[in-house]
Amino acid sequence: MTDVGARSSPREVVAYLLRLRPVLANAVQVRRGFIEQVGVLIEQLRQGDPISIARQAGRLGNETSPMFREARHQIDALDPPPLCEACNRAISDWLEVHLSACALLGQIGSQHDAKRLRVVQEHLAEGRTHATRFNEEYTHIKTDLREQVDRVLGRRRRGGGPSGFLRRLFGAKN
Repeated sequence: MTDVGARSSPREVVAYLLRLRPVLANAVQVRRGFIEQVGVLIEQLRQGDPISIARQAGRLGNETSPMFREARHQIDALDPPPLCEACNRAISDWLEVHLSACALLGQIGSQHDAKRLRVVQEHLAEGRTHATRFNEEYTHIKTDLREQVDRVLGRRRRGGGPSGFLRRLFGAKN
């Protein structure tokens, strides 16, 4: 969980979230296709040729791995503010699970062992744990950011800040 004492300026947090958004959107899009293809392979395994399916699995792992690796590299390069570090770790861990699944698919292809496709599903199920952690961290960040913004806006509404000082100084009414 995010360190409660970790303070980051709203500007830093927003900048991080804006840098994160396209990287995460791309990774989620890659994952959708990847999950769909793994599901197709598992379904084909019920009636198809295991060796051919193992080869397809190997190709899928080898073709998808670079995309997840690039996303993880981009996530690791984001340099999150302190409030966002746990969120960044959760995404990195989520991507690591997908890279592990890709590596396993590569092994399935090279060893012609299509029966291990179920193990790939187990790896991907573990990814849901990291996705849940990310969602919790993201919610925490949004809540903290809203509270910080509300505090700043509240001060301004109550006559705080530079414009409030000038109004009080010159006797202007709100």
